[in-house]
Amino acid sequence: MLTSNLDKQSKKKLDKLLEKHNNDYKSLINSLYDFHINQLKRGMQSIKMDLAYFENKYGMLTKDFYERFKAGDCADENNDYLEWSGEYEILLDYEKELKELET
Repeated sequence: MLTSNLDKQSKKKLDKLLEKHNNDYKSLINSLYDFHINQLKRGMQSIKMDLAYFENKYGMLTKDFYERFKAGDCADENNDYLEWSGEYEILLDYEKELKELET
């Protein structure tokens, strides 16, 4: 059994989740782990679709754009480049986290 310093509301939520997993902490932890990994993968798919839109719109691969953007060679009037770079940075973060979780 795990011990923790949870407030009453958090303890109640944990108990509900545990109940759904027959009070098996291992099952609950594995389920939460798998859920988080699936959320990362879904987020990555969504971001990749956004990146494909920008690549098609500007005729440039995201990696090439990002190198130019970081070097200060890209400026736009409608904030597409800020959004594009931000989406790519989130993708890189998700990929890093997924790799860490899966190793």
